[in-house]
Amino acid sequence: MFGRMNRQNGYDREVNRKVTMKRNLKTEHLILIVMLSAFSCTAPSAAKADASGSTYEIKITPSSDPKNPGAIIKATGKGGFHCNTLYPWKLTVKPGPVTGPKPTILKKKDAQKFAKDAVIFKVSHKPNTAKKATADLKFSMCNDKQCVMETVPLSW
Repeated sequence: MFGRMNRQNGYDREVNRKVTMKRNLKTEHLILIVMLSAFSCTAPSAAKADASGSTYEIKITPSSDPKNPGAIIKATGKGGFHCNTLYPWKLTVKPGPVTGPKPTILKKKDAQKFAKDAVIFKVSHKPNTAKKATADLKFSMCNDKQCVMETVPLSW
């Protein structure tokens, strides 16, 4: 009699363990689905000539001088934000027919102006094609309460 009850209790424990595992697995799947929908994978946005966000505005002025081709890229803060001069800003002009096989990387020391009100980069490239140049600007804007880091695709 006691042997039968122990086997039955063992069976009940095993069934309860399996049911609990299934519930936990369903909960984990639900959490994963919610997380994936919150951070849905979308295609990167296309590069833009001028860019604007809630904390920044970027203006690109292509050079009109054929002897000195390139562009001037000016980033300013908006909505109470200013350029974070403590952040290591980086402008990476992507390799391609405009720049050659290697990317051109411009940092803080390469900027024409690097101040809280604006950051200005001058980009020069070889005019060996009529295709557009593309770049990524990695930067940070701050206000009194927070700093926001961004990476923005650009083209000109």
